[in-house]
Amino acid sequence: MPTAMTANVKDHGFSLIELMVAITISLVLLAGLIQIFLSSKRSYNIQDSIARMQENGRYAIELLNADLRLAGYIGGNADVSTVTGTQPQSNNCVGSADAAWGAMIEQNIFGINDGVANYSGCIAVAGNNPKSDDEGKYLSGDILTIRYARPLLLTAGDNVNSGGYYLNSSPMDGEIKLLDNGENIDFATLTDTPITFNKLETNTYYSGFQQSDCSGNAINVPTLYRLALDTNGTPQRQELIRGVENLQVQYGVDSNNNGSSDQYHNANTVTNWSQVRSVRLWLLIRDECPSAGYQNTNTYIMGDSDLTADDNFRRHLYTSTVMLRNNEAI
Repeated sequence: MPTAMTANVKDHGFSLIELMVAITISLVLLAGLIQIFLSSKRSYNIQDSIARMQENGRYAIELLNADLRLAGYIGGNADVSTVTGTQPQSNNCVGSADAAWGAMIEQNIFGINDGVANYSGCIAVAGNNPKSDDEGKYLSGDILTIRYARPLLLTAGDNVNSGGYYLNSSPMDGEIKLLDNGENIDFATLTDTPITFNKLETNTYYSGFQQSDCSGNAINVPTLYRLALDTNGTPQRQELIRGVENLQVQYGVDSNNNGSSDQYHNANTVTNWSQVRSVRLWLLIRDECPSAGYQNTNTYIMGDSDLTADDNFRRHLYTSTVMLRNNEAI
């Protein structure tokens, strides 16, 4: 009689319940990893935007400081009255063909308080809802103009490699002349031998309109612009740094001619620009794109202008005070 064989069978695999528990745990872990990734990405984006905003702010304030330290420098001559080819002082900029605006070196510092005033021919004002064709138009804040001569590594007989206003000067006299590219820098008309050959610089800074892109959406971005001299010696607009929402300026005036600032004034109360001995700056820098989940309700105090935010943009306020080294009375 055959012997019955009993198979020793062991169960293999997972039960349905075990599979469901494993899947649930995996989904929980995956959700946690996704949350960590999204949080890390959001933190990275925030830190990146803050770093970019701070970098723009530092660069903007250093750019203005460097120009202000040179304001009034006219080479080896400290008496602007002995320089020929200058233009009479004026508070105007009448248009893109204004050849006088850049050569008014006697007025080496000038400002306009919260507006464009007589600069409207050179700087148009953006409307309440500016569009892409309003690029470069004035938005808000003060306007600051700085004039000086930039030293060149040139000697008598050299030719210039860029057209524009040039200044040759000596301790006794000087001359401003509009040169073409390749023209000789030695004017040969001075009574004294020139000791410096300089490129004349006139820069007007203001906060203007620019349109940018944030994740596929068009957004208005305040931008630092300047008018600078082109190769014809006339104003040319240049885009500099995005995110500069407001520029405020006050001027330290030496009313008793003792060599130091007695009181800081807004531009509209300065009666004699040759008495300005120092300049105080406020630059409000705004992030280019809004930050989701962030609400800015801070108040920023800048000279005679306060701004209370109520939006999703991060901001940082920079301040600086610069002594004008070359704006001393003769």
